Amino acid sequence: MNRRRTVLSILPLLAVAAVIHWTGCGRAEEPKTPERLVSKRIRILEPERYRELRDAWKEYTERRPDDPMGWVELGKAMRYSGSPPEEFFAAFEKAIAVDPDYAEAHGMYGASIWPYKSQDPDEVRKAIRELNRALALDPENIDPYYMLWSCKLTLGDRAGAAESLRSLLRGGGLPEPLLDLAHNMLVDADSNSIVFTNGDNDTYPPLALQATHGFRTDVAIVNLSLLNTEWYREMLRGAPYHLPVPEPEKERGVPPGPKAALGLLNALERDGWKRTAYVATTVYAENLPLTNKLSLEGVLYRVLPEKKEEWEMDMARIERNLRKNYRLESAAAYGFDWDKWSALRPLMGNYAALYGNLAEATYKSGDREGAREAVIEGLELCAFHGRNELGRKIAEDWAGWDTESAEARRWIERFTP
Repeated sequence: MNRRRTVLSILPLLAVAAVIHWTGCGRAEEPKTPERLVSKRIRILEPERYRELRDAWKEYTERRPDDPMGWVELGKAMRYSGSPPEEFFAAFEKAIAVDPDYAEAHGMYGASIWPYKSQDPDEVRKAIRELNRALALDPENIDPYYMLWSCKLTLGDRAGAAESLRSLLRGGGLPEPLLDLAHNMLVDADSNSIVFTNGDNDTYPPLALQATHGFRTDVAIVNLSLLNTEWYREMLRGAPYHLPVPEPEKERGVPPGPKAALGLLNALERDGWKRTAYVATTVYAENLPLTNKLSLEGVLYRVLPEKKEEWEMDMARIERNLRKNYRLESAAAYGFDWDKWSALRPLMGNYAALYGNLAEATYKSGDREGAREAVIEGLELCAFHGRNELGRKIAEDWAGWDTESAEARRWIERFTP
């Protein structure tokens, strides 16, 4: 099985309509409103689509320079399409100049400052002011709390950072499927262990559970992207984490994060692996080029002492987690807006794959009916989330280890275009 895991995805499908208005000289057509963008935590567009939207919003602002929304959307499209920071900073600044009370302009401006200027404390304070301004103007928009956590941690304000996480959770910014995934990441981890994560959707939710409910605060969540920053590595070395994170030698063009992570694992090895290290299944393999063997236990891989670039499955732990420990009800909740949060659908595929693995092991133990129940759980998850490729792979595997199953062949047909 490939260790690459899908991390997140974003794409709102808003109808575009031409608005006609009447003037004293007759009828004129206003510029069409392009598709609006949302955070990549929620949906992810193809790179080309971001470039198309950048051009569309640029044209919109040329025709409607007095609309702050246009400048904000242009700034977002620029940022997500890879434009230079000074260009999207200018777009957000223009939006604020047009309407100083436009909340999203302050929020996006503040959220864009930190990733590019976090080494400057004055810029971080500026970002905090902009984010707080956004909250004051629109208290119902809780997105600024995401970046407030990073900003406050950067300045050493851990209490303020924790309060930002609590506000994020209590304000509804973390939907139930994400919170349940966070619970499942933490629930079966060894005491005082370390979990490497990849992005927003596997980092903020477990941290928020820890800060709000005190759940498994002994587990250290280590974000691989943040490991590229010196302040974060220094923070991990201090209380309450006390992680032996080394300070990598600086190499031009080489991010220090992966080297710091590997250095941390080497330090754990020298200490006799007194603390267990895990890698979330959401982590891309190239983001953490391990040479250690991995053991899949559920939504986490355990890092094993052996130096082998391969992995195994701990079926006893996988079964215990799926049957007893994990919260799975929200993984196919009909009341949840999956179309809005389409980035979460691939994450739910991790559970489906686990059920497929459990089914095969159960069949080989002699329990054919138990195997069928497990594989159906996984296939129904795939069908619910439209994961046809994964569903077909699970069904084909089923047909391989249970060659007499006509039901497996029917599921193959169901997932075949």
